Amino acid sequence: MGWKIILVLLSLLLMLTACSEVEIIEEKAEIVNEDMQEVPEYNNPNIGEEPLDAFDPNADIQGMGVMVDSSNNNPDEYNQIQFEESSEQKYSISEAELLYTGGFADPTIVKLEDGTWLMYLHHFDDSIDSMLDVTRGSYAYSSTDALNWELMSESKAFGVGAPRAFNFGDVVRVFHGWHPNDADQNSESEFGDLDSSLIVNGVDADYEGLAVSARDGYSIISASVIEIDTGYQMYFDEESSANEEVGSGEIWSAYSEDGLVWERESTATIVYSDLEAKATKVEDIFQILKPKVLYWEAQGQYVMFYNSHSEIFLATSSDGVSWEKEGYIGIHGADVEAIENEDGTLRLYYGDWSSETSGVVYTVIFDYLES
Repeated sequence: MGWKIILVLLSLLLMLTACSEVEIIEEKAEIVNEDMQEVPEYNNPNIGEEPLDAFDPNADIQGMGVMVDSSNNNPDEYNQIQFEESSEQKYSISEAELLYTGGFADPTIVKLEDGTWLMYLHHFDDSIDSMLDVTRGSYAYSSTDALNWELMSESKAFGVGAPRAFNFGDVVRVFHGWHPNDADQNSESEFGDLDSSLIVNGVDADYEGLAVSARDGYSIISASVIEIDTGYQMYFDEESSANEEVGSGEIWSAYSEDGLVWERESTATIVYSDLEAKATKVEDIFQILKPKVLYWEAQGQYVMFYNSHSEIFLATSSDGVSWEKEGYIGIHGADVEAIENEDGTLRLYYGDWSSETSGVVYTVIFDYLES
């Protein structure tokens, strides 16, 4: 009988232990659930934590930018005006200003024959379903100094983001990604291709048609054009859609004699390498996007700015065709536009994003440090 009593007691002890473990697990589950409730439901970088105010295409905060230099950098101030400084630094970055906030990106700028500057600025809201929203698109601005801008019209110039404008002398042409409206133009263009439009009166755009076809499984996002001895050279980024969260991309080129009919090259011009991986600390997503190319007269060379994982890099060329990477310039951002100032420095415009301000556009003065 004694051993039966012992077995009964052991069984009761095991049952009590199991119940205690269940209670502990349930308590832990409650704690985990409480913690999970604090995690926002959104995790897409294009969705803000709070809805933005109604869109006002002229609601800029010019003059409210801060002067930031690399020796006094606070990453939390004004969202990511971030400059990095090291013993190997060879660039001068100064006079930083915040130009636009609240869902703006992809500035593209051209100078007209009368000295007026035109800028097309992309606006988007924070809804992931807003790719074809009526407010989404690029708006036209004008300026006499390329710093203080005035909205030219409350109507969109383009229904797409990331357009790139180039002054061909007699016309201003904009290269942009395919848009559903293009299908109404009986165009040969398809989703992912690069199209072109002519600018009329600085504001309106007349659709021309297909400029460059994308490879299967890829999309052309943005393009930049320069004039070379024999015609025009275009550089464009082609992004893969294989990774739904962060696409990989490369920079390719195309050549044209007239700026209208383009023939793309057979190999990529700029591809991801250890140089970008070291700076971005990303080794498994080979992303090179948004080239901006111009001839820098003061330096006697062509320069190409591009971004990889929201860090900005520079490449140089003597002929606008063969390129050599210089490396990371120390700016966190993307979608660079650049113009040369009268003093030989460059004014850069670039975008960034935060949950508080959505898309923002900055401008800085860029130059090489004196050796």
